[in-house]
Amino acid sequence: MRALSASAYWIRGRAALFDGRPQEALSDLLCLVEPGHEASHATFALLAAVDTVEAAVQVGSSDVAEVQVAMVQEWAQRTGATWARTAGHRLRALVEGGSTAEASFRAALDVAGAGSHPFEYARTRLLYGEWLRRARRRADAGTQLAAAAETFERLGADPLRMRALREHALAGRRAAPAWPILRPQPG
Repeated sequence: MRALSASAYWIRGRAALFDGRPQEALSDLLCLVEPGHEASHATFALLAAVDTVEAAVQVGSSDVAEVQVAMVQEWAQRTGATWARTAGHRLRALVEGGSTAEASFRAALDVAGAGSHPFEYARTRLLYGEWLRRARRRADAGTQLAAAAETFERLGADPLRMRALREHALAGRRAAPAWPILRPQPG
């Protein structure tokens, strides 16, 4: 039952995060690491760490983010898992910010096999694109954001697709239509 409860909290937390409600997401996700809570579960806490860091960074809770990043990086070091190595770099970029973030985002995208996890790869591109836009590198941001939006569309991840398209527009880029434009044929 604890695993089912943990799964529900993780899903609810992710839904809130992807819908732009980071405080609500963080509240749900922190239940996974809270001793004695019905949703406390070590495996789900590790899997949800990437979401927890993103939510924590968005609400300015750097202490929570640092603990979660360390957990993922320790797992990456111990197992060599592609998802954990990629996430470790991406999360470090989120926590570091500033000029060192770019090297971490690039490292995340360059992990061998990272592209074989398209949802997480697109999340990295989205977050990198957002960082590039804030750094006023609009063309570079547009490339990352367009690729993220395309992947999210293909995967049916509409909230993240919409976020990528909003960021793309903020970067001064025009979004390509999601569906072909039908024009009457002469006849």
